[in-house]
Amino acid sequence: MIIKKIVLAIAAVFSIHFLACSDSPSSVGEEFLTDDLISVNSFDSSIDSMDQNSSYFKEVVPLGNSSRLLLGKFEGVTASMLLRFTFTLADSIKEDVIAGSTKILSASITFTNNYSIGEASAPYDFAIHKVNQFWTPLGFSADSLSTLSYDPDDRIISKNITDTLTTIELDTSLVHDWLLYASDATMGSNLGIYLNPSEQSQKVLGFEAFSVSGTNYPSVQLIIEKAGVYVDTLTSSIFGDVSIVAGDLPVADIGNIIVQSGLTVNSRLYFDLSVLPEGSVINKAELFLTEDTLKSKVGSNYSSIISSFFVIDSTTDSSDAASVILLTKSGNIFSGEITSFARSWQFNNNNQGIILKNYDRLNGLEKFVLYGSDYIDQQLRPKIKITYTLKDGL
Repeated sequence: MIIKKIVLAIAAVFSIHFLACSDSPSSVGEEFLTDDLISVNSFDSSIDSMDQNSSYFKEVVPLGNSSRLLLGKFEGVTASMLLRFTFTLADSIKEDVIAGSTKILSASITFTNNYSIGEASAPYDFAIHKVNQFWTPLGFSADSLSTLSYDPDDRIISKNITDTLTTIELDTSLVHDWLLYASDATMGSNLGIYLNPSEQSQKVLGFEAFSVSGTNYPSVQLIIEKAGVYVDTLTSSIFGDVSIVAGDLPVADIGNIIVQSGLTVNSRLYFDLSVLPEGSVINKAELFLTEDTLKSKVGSNYSSIISSFFVIDSTTDSSDAASVILLTKSGNIFSGEITSFARSWQFNNNNQGIILKNYDRLNGLEKFVLYGSDYIDQQLRPKIKITYTLKDGL
C-alpha cells in the first residue's frame, strides 16, 4: 500500500483552491479531512494481497423483446425463430376466400439482413415448418423448445439470400390456411411458422425484428387471383416474433470467465474488501477486466460494453437492475468506476459481489472472454483499485 501523510493546514489550502475550481467530488476525499493528520491510501489488487473469485453461468432469457431475429448455427449455439403473420382483409376478399373462389398464385417472405457472425462463406441453410401450438413472444425461451409441436415437412419452395435481403417462396397451401383464419376464425388455422437451421450451417444471420417504429420487419406478400379474373396483392402484418438461442454452457480456458449475449452467459465476480483497515472510508473504486481477444467472438454489429450489477442474493444470482454500472472498453480492457458498490459492501456489510452481463444481451451472439480470478498470470486477473481515507493512528 502507498501511504501519504498530509497536514491539515497544507491540505486545506489545496482543498479550498480545488473546490473553487470544480464542483466534482474529490477522488481522494478532502471532505473527510479533520483536525488530525490523515492518511490517503491506495490499494491495487494486482499488487496488494486481496482474495477474489470468479465464475460464469448460463441464464435462460426469453428474447421476445429483441430488435433482431437470429437464425443459424455457430460454435455450438443454435439460433432458430418463431413467426406469426396476420392479414387484414376486405369483406369482399373474405367472402371469396370462404367460397373457395380465391387462388394464391405465390407467397413470399422477405427479411432485412442486419447482422452476421461466422465466416461469410460458411455453409448456411434452414427449413420452415408449420407450428401446431399456441405461443407468445415474451413467454417462449430455449427451455420451451423441447415441447414445441410443429410439422416435419419443410414448407420452403425456394430461397434467395443476399447481403441485404433474404427472400423465401412459401408453399401456398400453408398460407391458404392463414387466409381462411383471417376470413373466419372457425376455419383454417394460424399458429405461425418455425424456422430452424440445417445441421451443416456454420454461421448465424440476423434480421430486423418487429418494432412499432420500424419499417423493415418481416412480411408476407401474396399474389392472389379472384374468380379466375382479378389479380391482387396482399401484404401481411407481423403478429409475433421471437428468436430462440440454445446451446450448452461454453467451455473457457482454465481461469477465464465469459459474458455472452443471446445464449446468455453471465459472470460472477467477488473481491474481499475486509483487507482494508477498520475505519477506512472509500473515496473511489475502479474495476478493470482484461479480455482474451483471441478467444472472444463478435459479429458484424455489436456493442463493446459490459454491464455490472450489484448482487443482492448470491444464492440465486439475483442482482439489483437499477444498480447497473457500465464498463467501457479501451484496447483490451473493460473498466468503470464502482465506488457505490464498494461503499455499500463496506458500510452495509453486504458484499455478495458483482454480476457481469453483456450490455446488448438480446440482439446477437457476442462472446467476451475475460481473464478470471484463477488465471495463472496475476496481472491479467480482474483488478480493483481503491483510494481510501484513514485517520492517522488507525
